[in-house]
Amino acid sequence: MAAEYGRLRDLIARYAPSGRSVPILSGEWGYSAVWEEFDADRQGRLLPREWLVNAACGIPLSIWYDWRDDGLDPKDPEHHFGVVAHRWRTNAVPAFAPKPADVAAVTLHRHLGDARFDRRCSLPRIDGGSRPADWVLLYRETHGWRLAAWTLDPGGADLRLPASMVGAPLEGHLGAPARVGNDAVVRLTDAPCYIAVPAAAVGELKRPTQWDWSDGRVTSLDVAPGPSDDNMVAIVEKGFGPPLRAALRIAGADGTATRHELDLPSGRVVVRRPAPAAVSRAEVWLESVVIAQADAPRWRPIQPFDPARYRVRMNSDGRPAPRHGAKARAIAAEGLLPGWTCPALCVAVTTDTGYAYFPVQPSAPDAASVQGVPEVLGLWARAVGDPCRITCRVEDRSGEVFQARAAELTRDGEWTWIRLSLFADGAHWWGGDQNGRPDPPLKWQAMFLLDRPHDRPCAVVVELARPALHGG
Repeated sequence: MAAEYGRLRDLIARYAPSGRSVPILSGEWGYSAVWEEFDADRQGRLLPREWLVNAACGIPLSIWYDWRDDGLDPKDPEHHFGVVAHRWRTNAVPAFAPKPADVAAVTLHRHLGDARFDRRCSLPRIDGGSRPADWVLLYRETHGWRLAAWTLDPGGADLRLPASMVGAPLEGHLGAPARVGNDAVVRLTDAPCYIAVPAAAVGELKRPTQWDWSDGRVTSLDVAPGPSDDNMVAIVEKGFGPPLRAALRIAGADGTATRHELDLPSGRVVVRRPAPAAVSRAEVWLESVVIAQADAPRWRPIQPFDPARYRVRMNSDGRPAPRHGAKARAIAAEGLLPGWTCPALCVAVTTDTGYAYFPVQPSAPDAASVQGVPEVLGLWARAVGDPCRITCRVEDRSGEVFQARAAELTRDGEWTWIRLSLFADGAHWWGGDQNGRPDPPLKWQAMFLLDRPHDRPCAVVVELARPALHGG
């Protein structure tokens, strides 16, 4: 959810009115005790984790779904989301029997009712090193500090606390009391525990964290063809969130490696760094820990890609065509990497309101053939103007046409690496033998296809460069 909150904040930042602060609220989030592989005990372990993660992600309000079980059917999930049982108990206090989730909620509020989240801590395991599976959250309350801690590791984890925490009071998620032992080691499970933190330990707990976790700051890492055949480009995308200082390590197939420092400012940002043509892997490091990694796919640049040999036309599928204009020309693309240029196709489209899209095709038949049965078409693109999207169409030997799921083009003039899945991931098909399977040989019906909302006029300029195929 940390990464999901980051993506949601990206959307809010993009579309909210200038100067407007829009909070995120968490509503109707819960777990049914009779889902597959669930029971009331697991529900009780997840309720406090949900609220603790929300608080750590800056969510000011969390609404659990729901308070009381809706019924008594043992097989109906809707009857078992509650933290208390459904049946009214005459003359009993409380009137509804608490489930473990209710006890866990009371325990959390007893420890952290007036606390504020401070940071996530990186504590070493007794066998060495910290792990991203271990969640150790530091909260400040009116009269001191507390830790809430658990692990996602199914086998549990033994963490070493600061020596000054020996003997500190500890309580399980259902209120079972204990103390930190003389070895200053705490055993974490998938259920939170709460530990009172003495003032002497706060400074050590606040040392720089290893885990880039808040708002999923590194949201993607990819490797794409560079401006020429002898280089590649590593692409790091950071989501909404605080500044991040890290390192990008690019490993070559020959065993060599290059390192780039990453100083990423607050908010969403995309950075591109050059990489060798034979790159095998890219990794983002925070301190000594890998926080994002990607194997380099074997992209096959479409050869020859001569932008001068492409044309753009309008298609309205037999409907009345709106007034429009469309031109394609070859240009030298700049800005993909600093100081680099490469051939690109520039497509300019203007159209009034009405149904129309714009296929871009090779002007010579020999340039329309597709080698093998590739899985993905990748390309660099940038757009300036009104909203638009890009896709492509491939035709097989039976005349069946496959259209990839469209990708939205950014309108900020920045180069974006786009992947279009040709025969999966939302692709659809029609015509021919309609068997849903690409039967080679294949050809491009439209290597690029520009579309846009049909209920409004459109004026957009799109640049396309370095198309390449992967798979097959």
